[in-house]
Amino acid sequence: MRPTLLTVGVIGVVSTACGSAGANTGCVAIRDSAGIEIVESTPPPRDAAPSWTIDTIPLFDIGADPGDPNQEFDAPSNPVRLADGRIAVADPGSQEIRFFDSAGVWLGNVGRKGQGPGEFTSLAELHLGPGDSLYAYERGTGFVHVLDAEGRYARRTRLQFPGEGRFAIFSGVFADGRWLVDGSKHVFPTAPGVFRGTATLYEYSAEGAPLDSIASIPSGEAYGEPFGRAGFRFLLTPFRRASVTVVQGPRVFFGVTERVDLRVYQSGTGVERIIRIQLPEQPLTRELIEQAVARQVAGWTRTPVVEREEYRRKILGASHPAQVPAISALVIAASGDLWFREYVVDPDGPVRYVVADSTGRFKAFALGPARFTPSWIGADRVIGLWRDPDDVVHVRGYRLRTQPN
Repeated sequence: MRPTLLTVGVIGVVSTACGSAGANTGCVAIRDSAGIEIVESTPPPRDAAPSWTIDTIPLFDIGADPGDPNQEFDAPSNPVRLADGRIAVADPGSQEIRFFDSAGVWLGNVGRKGQGPGEFTSLAELHLGPGDSLYAYERGTGFVHVLDAEGRYARRTRLQFPGEGRFAIFSGVFADGRWLVDGSKHVFPTAPGVFRGTATLYEYSAEGAPLDSIASIPSGEAYGEPFGRAGFRFLLTPFRRASVTVVQGPRVFFGVTERVDLRVYQSGTGVERIIRIQLPEQPLTRELIEQAVARQVAGWTRTPVVEREEYRRKILGASHPAQVPAISALVIAASGDLWFREYVVDPDGPVRYVVADSTGRFKAFALGPARFTPSWIGADRVIGLWRDPDDVVHVRGYRLRTQPN
């Protein structure tokens, strides 16, 4: 299959509907293009729309006790919730996977630093697979370790590159055990400046062999420049445009962050739906860029002043998009609802979400605590990572309220 870029023509309006005055969910238009359903939602004003909230007081806080080594994390992966309510977290610092119960109480650890079965050298991420199996991914070695729901080692496979000149990043597991892999090519710009490459998504077999490409989408932006005699280095920029990719069941949802424009691909079938939600644009001003850069360099306490100033000069002198990205992440709730996390301009302010149902129809706006990024959303609670003002990472659970108090 030839990868298709993220552009599709729109033809034929099938239906248009708007919410009632008592339950205003805006308007939705259903279109069709060559058998692909296109759902376009226009939410109502925020003060007229359904409003959900994530409480600001956590139900549990794994990381609140600095004297407990099992609550200390070094760049942990997003928490994974199993069907029985247990929570698993991969910790790259200790090369362990830690298990907690539904109330955040530590149950035990599996794994350690090493190269044998059930051991890790560059543990990076944890993904949930069929039957509550766990897929632990090592970015440094390319190994994908498969564990059962109790953390018992089953097997490991090293990622194969999908083609010459491409790298491979494990991105998730389909319901039948097949893998989703980002198999992009290394792209090096010819001159210093902000650039954006292309990410190509691939399906792999359950045994880890490349099968076929799914699509090509714009990847994340970065500032790139020659470095050393023959090298190149990349610097992350504030308000960078990027891509979002989430696997759920037999489907993968993928799109870009500058707007809500999502493709829904079903394994074995192809793209079946395009979801678009019209949100107001926010101009990206020089003042916002300067504030973001100032926050970045303020945290680099161990970086020499001359290097901080060099970064400031390069980023402020680079090109930037005209608008703030619309979203920064996508989480698919247990119900199938799509939670789009709006781009956070003020890291100390509350986080806003746009919620749509599984078909892309707008449902509600939601508001959550600052510095919190959910990874699992249930009917009445959410679980994710929270960073304190010192950038220390905690795993937290919060109550979700979808009805007025």
